[in-house]
Amino acid sequence: MKKSDVILKFEMEQSNAMMCLSRGQYAEAKASLLTACTILKKLVEQTAGDESRYFEIYLFNIERQIKFLDEKLNGKSSDKTSNVVDRGQQKQVADNADINVVSPRMLKYTFDDVAGLEQVKQVVKDKAINPYYYPGLYKMFKKNAGGGILLYGLPGTGKTMIAQAIAKETNATFFPVKTSDIISKWFGESSKNISRIFDEARKCSNAVIFFDEIEVFTLQRDKADSDAVGRLVCELLAQMDGVQMVGESQGRLLVIGATNKPWKIDSAFLRPGRFDEQIYVPLPDEESRKNIIINNICCVPGHENIDIDKLVAYTFNFNGADVKYLCEKAKEFAIRRIIANHMKDRLFMQQDFDNACLEVKSSVVLSDVYKMDLWQRDGNCDGLLSNNCAERPMAERVCA
Repeated sequence: MKKSDVILKFEMEQSNAMMCLSRGQYAEAKASLLTACTILKKLVEQTAGDESRYFEIYLFNIERQIKFLDEKLNGKSSDKTSNVVDRGQQKQVADNADINVVSPRMLKYTFDDVAGLEQVKQVVKDKAINPYYYPGLYKMFKKNAGGGILLYGLPGTGKTMIAQAIAKETNATFFPVKTSDIISKWFGESSKNISRIFDEARKCSNAVIFFDEIEVFTLQRDKADSDAVGRLVCELLAQMDGVQMVGESQGRLLVIGATNKPWKIDSAFLRPGRFDEQIYVPLPDEESRKNIIINNICCVPGHENIDIDKLVAYTFNFNGADVKYLCEKAKEFAIRRIIANHMKDRLFMQQDFDNACLEVKSSVVLSDVYKMDLWQRDGNCDGLLSNNCAERPMAERVCA
């Protein structure tokens, strides 16, 4: 059978499963999903590269849906003639199926991909990595595993990459949470969304929940502009209270929050037992910037022609994303030059980076650096900015 026909058969089974699910016909939906799962396993074996990864993601999500349907079927009434359930149960299945989950084998970053930040890595290893590899030692010292880690720092410093690396290194199911996954216009629905994510994560033997822009979910309650925000904060506080108490039978759960505005977070989240580890992720130093540049150009023909030290000096006060973008822009100039020269001199040259330096500037904002330093030192940002500290980008630089 052709691959296109196999894919068509899979799509038909998946469509049938969704139709049965909308009608509350759990048994029929499960049967179709099992067939779709079998088809996907064959497609994974027959393909490679990005296409195989795409099918693996589908497979992982379908296996989760089957597991959820098993739980619902086992809890149903013994009346086998009744296939229709109430609307509330249908909505719960649909909501749980929509939770964003990433299998650890789908995550691409490890700590080897995180350039520099050795002190940050060591703190993270003590909190998240070592308990996974040495559970007996932690049990002997009665040291809690799991809990909460707050990663704070300027935008583009690699906080999301670190969170993914933690999940990858510990073989944990990754639950990335965005604002759109939680916030709802319906009364009480945002709090329920938080609860559903934690319930799903606790079913896993090892899980990481990652809240990006966590200040949105953890606003100071006395500054909240609505009761809905207060309820959301209280729900998240309640869920995090039980994170370190999860036993071996339930699995290990780690909650990671990332923010570039830590001063907006309610102080109740910063006490021990919740986000007890608060890790500052700084701008990359010289060695880190050098590693980022080397990692991005080492496989490009002619990379030995590039003056790395010159680029390291130029990228002072760049964040990691800026440094990577500079490398990508230089590649763009190289490709443009080679095409203009009728495919001659197909090598990376220093002039490509010189041209990129004229266009790429640091996106770091002076006022953000000031606020972050003040919060890291004093834990508050009252009276943050003077009139002389306007929000403007770092001074422009020109390659010498």
